[in-house]
Amino acid sequence: MTIERNVPLSAHTSFRVGGPADFFCSIKTESNLQEAVTFAKNNSLDFALLGEGSNVLVPDSGFRGLVAKMEMRGTMLREKGDSVFFDAAAGESWDSVVDLACSKSIFGLENLSFIPGTAGAGPVQNIGAYGSEIGEVIVSVSVIDLKSGEKKEMTANDCAFEYRHSIFKTEAGRSSVITKITLQLETKGRVNIGYKDLKEYFKDSYSSRLSPQDVREAVIKIRTAKLPDWKIVPTAGSFFKNPIIAIEKAAELKERFPEMPQFEFGGDRIKIPLAWILDKVLNLRGFAVGAARLFERQPLAIVAESGAVTKDIEVLASEVEKKVFEIVGIKIEREVEYLKKKNY
Repeated sequence: MTIERNVPLSAHTSFRVGGPADFFCSIKTESNLQEAVTFAKNNSLDFALLGEGSNVLVPDSGFRGLVAKMEMRGTMLREKGDSVFFDAAAGESWDSVVDLACSKSIFGLENLSFIPGTAGAGPVQNIGAYGSEIGEVIVSVSVIDLKSGEKKEMTANDCAFEYRHSIFKTEAGRSSVITKITLQLETKGRVNIGYKDLKEYFKDSYSSRLSPQDVREAVIKIRTAKLPDWKIVPTAGSFFKNPIIAIEKAAELKERFPEMPQFEFGGDRIKIPLAWILDKVLNLRGFAVGAARLFERQPLAIVAESGAVTKDIEVLASEVEKKVFEIVGIKIEREVEYLKKKNY
């Protein structure tokens, strides 16, 4: 394994901003991971893990330590009755995993099409879209504990999945590195087109006649019509989470903004579409700070123009958070996080 010095992390994130890592390496095997951690320990370095860099911000000052890019590859499909157990190594492209399942008419991942990132990052964020979340199909996650070196299997219950959250985003999970995920999918399932955009797209179709590939193609069309293409435009997609608020707060907002959509979430809470607030209440489509701006077609997304730096994105995000709190009274949270060091 080669360890490089002073590697620009802007080349390894979808925002294409941020300073260099003092040290950088690629992780293709478990032994590479052990070697990287040993190097960090022996040199008293902070250690961070990076996937495709699609949900992360790197400070303009960079990272003072070792950044290891997860590039473990490999997939395996095992059929058992009508179920298919799909193993994917942590460094596999998530959309490639979805594409493979859909091409084989396997149900369960189609709504999660065209989400950037690696398979191993999916459970960390509990990625979700169009009425589906990865936590719903996770059977287990293979991890290595950096402190003890122990390998273990964690069930979906162990992962403590919540909306865009899991144990891996907490202090308790910061010593764990995901090396493989196992999904349970179906060969005789039925697509989920209950989400508003999909329901409208397939309004003249019967869900029982739709294949996973049909839904995948629809999701890609819907996403590309709304969100910037991360392969072309520097972005992390949706930068903020949709707020989950108490029923009482939702009632207050409904009185102030009668047309604001609201959705039940877990019985005693309500989910509010933040894009609606940013657009209809605050008129922030295209709002810019420096070379960063809210995307015109979907203000949940921040895009970075040529010459942008991380500080532009940070100041823009802070301004949006301030405006939402001042006018609507909600503290919004970010999906995108700064590159964090692991515990080892």
